[in-house]
Amino acid sequence: MNTTKPKIKHAALRKTTETSLFDESISNCVNEVLSNDRNQRHGPCPSPPSSRVRLRTWTDADLEPFRKINANAQVMRYFPQTLSSAESDALVSSIRRHFEQYGFGLWAAEHLATGELMGFCGLSHVRFDPNMIEVGWRFDNRFWHQGLACEAATLALDDAFSRIGLKEVVSFTAEINMPSWRLMERLGMDFCKHFDHPALPEGHILRRHRLYRLLATDWPKQKTL
Repeated sequence: MNTTKPKIKHAALRKTTETSLFDESISNCVNEVLSNDRNQRHGPCPSPPSSRVRLRTWTDADLEPFRKINANAQVMRYFPQTLSSAESDALVSSIRRHFEQYGFGLWAAEHLATGELMGFCGLSHVRFDPNMIEVGWRFDNRFWHQGLACEAATLALDDAFSRIGLKEVVSFTAEINMPSWRLMERLGMDFCKHFDHPALPEGHILRRHRLYRLLATDWPKQKTL
């Protein structure tokens, strides 16, 4: 067995840029990772027998229900706009490419009892600061207020700190999106700072954001809370 631990090929992601919003103490989660061949095994995310959620790879059958989720104004309330069918399909294509390149990404979140696509949950590189990896989720409003997003995010964080071997994960959302940042706090993530999202213009109601962080060394303790 090969005992070496080659690093995933994202040297470019290690670069800190002049436009980076976060200091090195925060933008350092792309560090040591497990071997490439282990990271490339991206079948369904492991889940306990008691789980109500299955995080799995995307299929073409997911495209239509995902379009409906992204066109739902209530679901997209804290995003700049809803997505067209073409934009929704392009997002799935982008997610699939991320899995192929890095061995992890935003899983399709399936309700185990019904087999329905609830949305997504998982990990991705932060576009405007690629030194960081974030945990994120988007669920159809029919599945809100049931603890399902928290359950899915817990599975994703377990994967982040075990199979993938990340040292930290971040998450962020608009200041006014209290349900989302309250979930980050429920997951045990620590509030770091406020910042203005660089993709949104000055004065936009969603521009002010909250950044949270969770260290791998804190995750076992947080799971027991």
